[in-house]
Amino acid sequence: MPVNTILMTLKEKQAQLINRIGAIERDFRKGRPADFAEQTSGSENDEVLDEIFHEAKAELGQVNAALVRIDNGEYGYCLKCSKRIAAERLKVLPYTNICINCAH
Repeated sequence: MPVNTILMTLKEKQAQLINRIGAIERDFRKGRPADFAEQTSGSENDEVLDEIFHEAKAELGQVNAALVRIDNGEYGYCLKCSKRIAAERLKVLPYTNICINCAH
């Protein structure tokens, strides 16, 4: 896959994650209802949102790191064994930094 295509894919993913994180942050700032039953439901919802928030932040970190690797000319090489990461793997997971062999 050409670097321009990968760069565009990563930038789109970055924008999606930033939007998702922002939406979750706005939801947390809304506060919760005073009704106890609604608070219980809201608390469960907060736990789910918190998990999604942390996953999105971690994924955004990986996307940003991939963008840095592209800028540095290091993109597409495994951080563990230094071998080239298969194009098929990068197509599926464009921000990966390890090859399939090292992932196992």
